[in-house]
Amino acid sequence: MNSSKFQILLDKYLQGKCTPEEEELVVSWYNKISADDQSQQQEVSEAQTEKRIWNSIQAKVSEADVKDQSNWRNRGWYYSAAAAIILLITFSALFLFLNQDPRAAYYADTDALIEYTNGKEYPQTLVLEDGSEVELQPNSEISYQKKFGASKREVYLKGEAFFRITKDASRPFYVYTEEVTTRVLGTSFLVKAYDEEEEVSVVVRTGKVSVYKSTHEATDKQDNPGQEIILTPNQQVVINTAKEKVERGLIANPKVISEDLSLRMVEYQGASVVEILKAIEKSYGISISYDKEKLSSCQLTTSFTDEGLYERLDIISTAINATYRKTDSYILIESEGCK
Repeated sequence: MNSSKFQILLDKYLQGKCTPEEEELVVSWYNKISADDQSQQQEVSEAQTEKRIWNSIQAKVSEADVKDQSNWRNRGWYYSAAAAIILLITFSALFLFLNQDPRAAYYADTDALIEYTNGKEYPQTLVLEDGSEVELQPNSEISYQKKFGASKREVYLKGEAFFRITKDASRPFYVYTEEVTTRVLGTSFLVKAYDEEEEVSVVVRTGKVSVYKSTHEATDKQDNPGQEIILTPNQQVVINTAKEKVERGLIANPKVISEDLSLRMVEYQGASVVEILKAIEKSYGISISYDKEKLSSCQLTTSFTDEGLYERLDIISTAINATYRKTDSYILIESEGCK
């Protein structure tokens, strides 16, 4: 029996042209095959399942042909059963599609992954093979390859984790979540993506990252994202997947990123405000926009110790009668200057 005859019988069954006896046999056969195969559906691929069942059907139909070449009703029963098997294959394919491991879109071999779930009540730090560190929060899960590939470093995250990525310009680092992909070269950042929450957030501590919508396609297609958002230190993006809303901005409490300690605790005596603002930009990695000509005559005597960014800007703004506001990626200072 060939596949074309098999398809004809399938059409006959779907069009309701089978006899009651044939339909009864189809149902009973379908139930039997479904019970036998259900336990194996998650262990074999759709192609393997179809090939195995097809071979089984051919063997049974050939046996029927040998026993009774003239008994078309008997052969019709087998044909109807074959149609039922095709339906089973369809249902099996749908089952496999709906229940497939989402990581398979990114990893060629999910069996080779290391999977870790933090079941503790406190964060746990994992060190990856390239020296990168992951601070995994409670009730969060991460999957990654024991040895990264030659061109990419990839992990799959459910929950929340802070990453400190070892720099490697030849191998970008990817963090995949269900909705968002984050791509970096070497930086530190936070990703928060819990399955039960509508919002996914990425917060950058140091370096620069690219964030874009996960496509659930192979990783060689991930290098050309469509609408990407570039984040720099002390910036964040919050994506509401349900409302398809994206909010980018500065974080609530920016951190000093410069290793120059002289920029953290400093005393100014009649210093140029323009130079003070440049030092703050360097300390926090945040751009500050202002009219340099208007502020060129402004000077300030003050000292900074443990004040945060916005507290320092409050002190400067009060002294020179200026105002400031945050935008999505920088700070804008408005002032009429000093007389």
